[in-house]
Amino acid sequence: MKGTDRLFRLGMLLVAALIGAALADPPLPGLHGPSHLVVLLDDSASLGSARVDAAWQRLRPMLEKLPGSSLVTLIRVGADPAVELNAVEIEDLHLSTRPPRSLPLPKLGTDLSAALQEARDLARAHPDQPPPRLLVVSDGRATEGDTAAALQDLEEAGLSPLWWDLGADAGADAWIERLQAPRRLPAARRLPLRIVAGSNADSAIDGRLTVILGGEAIMEREARIEPDEMLVLDLTLPPLEAGRHMLTARLETSLGGDALPTNNTAEALVEVAGAPLVLVLSEATGGSALAAGLTAGGWRVETPLPDDLGASDLRRAAVLILDSLPATALSSSQWREVGVAVTGTGTGLVVLGGPGTFAAGGYRGSSLETLLPVTSEPPKYLPAAALLFALDHSGSMGQPTQDGSRLALARQAVVQAAALLGPRDWAGLLGFTADAQLLLPIAARANQSAAFASAAAIPPGGGTRLAPAVDKALDALSRVPMDQRLLVLISDGQIAGAATSEDGASGSATDVTALGRQLAAADINLIAIGVGDAERLLPLSRLATAAGGNFHAAVSGVALPQLVDVEVRQQRDGARGGPVRPVQAEPLPFPFEIDSDWPALLDYAITTARPSAAVPLRAPNGDPLLAWHHAGVGRVAVLTAGIGPWAPDWHRWSQLPALLSRLLGWAADNDEVDELTMRLAHGPAALRLQVDAADAGGRWSGAGLLRWEVRDPAGRWRRGLSPPKAPGRFELRVQAPVAGRYDLELMLDGQYWRGSIHHSPRVELLLSRQQTEARARFATLSRWEPADGVAAIAGPAASARVALIVSAALLFLALLVRERFGPHDLR
Repeated sequence: MKGTDRLFRLGMLLVAALIGAALADPPLPGLHGPSHLVVLLDDSASLGSARVDAAWQRLRPMLEKLPGSSLVTLIRVGADPAVELNAVEIEDLHLSTRPPRSLPLPKLGTDLSAALQEARDLARAHPDQPPPRLLVVSDGRATEGDTAAALQDLEEAGLSPLWWDLGADAGADAWIERLQAPRRLPAARRLPLRIVAGSNADSAIDGRLTVILGGEAIMEREARIEPDEMLVLDLTLPPLEAGRHMLTARLETSLGGDALPTNNTAEALVEVAGAPLVLVLSEATGGSALAAGLTAGGWRVETPLPDDLGASDLRRAAVLILDSLPATALSSSQWREVGVAVTGTGTGLVVLGGPGTFAAGGYRGSSLETLLPVTSEPPKYLPAAALLFALDHSGSMGQPTQDGSRLALARQAVVQAAALLGPRDWAGLLGFTADAQLLLPIAARANQSAAFASAAAIPPGGGTRLAPAVDKALDALSRVPMDQRLLVLISDGQIAGAATSEDGASGSATDVTALGRQLAAADINLIAIGVGDAERLLPLSRLATAAGGNFHAAVSGVALPQLVDVEVRQQRDGARGGPVRPVQAEPLPFPFEIDSDWPALLDYAITTARPSAAVPLRAPNGDPLLAWHHAGVGRVAVLTAGIGPWAPDWHRWSQLPALLSRLLGWAADNDEVDELTMRLAHGPAALRLQVDAADAGGRWSGAGLLRWEVRDPAGRWRRGLSPPKAPGRFELRVQAPVAGRYDLELMLDGQYWRGSIHHSPRVELLLSRQQTEARARFATLSRWEPADGVAAIAGPAASARVALIVSAALLFLALLVRERFGPHDLR
């Protein structure tokens, strides 16, 4: 019994010990409770996306191993912080191999202090939860803010960040400190450059400095950079063409692994005064009259043949003019080079319409059309139409001409006209000789011209009769639901049994008049096109007259496609007829005062303006006559009538030279004005401008609001109004998160500042005292790497209190049972 009492006393002592341990609440070894982990991920330019992605791939498995119900917050760090994930439960995380980048982030600076402040604010937003664990994934090279003060605030708040140092193995770095060049340079003046380069290597390194203009290296120099010394290299370049030029300096060194390759280049924007180079592309024989007129007006003009146009020509040009040029005049590779020149380097593009351009010139769906402010589609006001093309492919149509056979030119005309049709239009093809056959049923198609090109590949042969063709056309067109139905009949007029003179001297005439009346009675619009000998085309003329339609004789075979194009378009737009008087619907994009009314036009290419386009000149029905927009960094304008055969009154217009001069100056972006005084500071995420304005007497201006417009490297415009900070002084901050060319326009009571600026802040890419001090402060933090495992970044260890209390209770119950019943009774 004494042994039993001794065992009971020992058990009670153990119960007391367990309760005492529960009061102390020791952690459970190896087990952790839910946590809130805040990750500050440096995604700035000094690290580069590749290194950040590699770090994320090592971090992601650690996040997935956090205890259940843990929360994860992810803050990407750049010049401003971006909260990508905000207290997301680990069970709801779906992490990819790359970090989330859904929010814009200016990468040209690193503000770790702002990110640390954001983390502290998030912790305060959840006072009911344990303090979060902070993990900073960065090289510690802060360029903005007070990093030391931000870390001190966190530590005073009881938050001790861990640091994963991504810059520990960065190695030696060589860089270009700056590329100095004059922002403006007089014409024919040699260009002075200064390149300053440095390195943090322990020994001298050898390298090569290359100057690049328009994608081509124009000068190279060997370079040796000594330790703890800056290399200063002064160069002089030959005179450049007038206009704006982007110069790039590139440094290549003998370093095995350059720590930061992104700082091995620097750029400068130089504007050379003088008349910019204008390239005029035209298929006109004997040269373009436009080019001759521009040369006489003082412009520097070159007229390369379309086949000879190369990338080097486009790099030299400020403006490219397409003067009545079909899309087929250039190859696909040439059009790609044009696109790069316009959207990437800012070459202006002016497209002049005319016969054989836009839809008739194959613009629809082409690389060229993607650059234009208009598309070659019929406007929505045109009703859906059904068109049937009746093509004579008799033996006489195979007769060769200087430009190809009549049938080949007729095929080309039909395919070209089919390209004019909209998606709601129906079209079909009928071939006829002595008989008629429906080669392509009348229907809507996604690509009418391709279908016509295939169906029209028919050989010539046999005689010609009109009656079977008209009968088949009447039957086919009577089955379509459109109100507007057109029959386009193309033939050389060598029709069996038809009279070829007014008195029918060749024999008994086919009753073409009766056939025409049938078409008129069926409300079918006829366009009869004759090709070949004029004396044989009388039956076609009689047919058109009886049908109340139009007849035209193609003067030459090569004119046939253009003739069909014009006739089909004029029939589609029944409101048009006679001269078209332009209507100015909004201001032009350049200063121009017209003395009287705009000169009339005979015709124009039917197009539809894009939503982003400005359309200063319109036809009375709203069709674009002059439209413009920005394509990338380039300015693009179209005159849908051109200044050729459709604009004879414009040739006699005294203001045409001034209009063209203003248009080309605008397209060349050569209209910089300095009526306002502007000072500029480049920040990692913004441009900071100070604008001063004085009145005519030299006193500070009392103007109210400064209007400003900025175009970024992607071609997007930002606009705003800024009030004065003091009389005559305005300050504004314009977002500029990426490097590149920014076009600025400042307007204040008739005063202007207009020009281009190359924004390329290098504070993120070059080692500075602020970066060194920030990194030294981070070095005082506890370090973490993925090899340390998830325990260091997980929450506090799980509590043992509950387990100890339960154990004490179970032991106490067991002792009571033993005491009550005794050991013998329990057996």
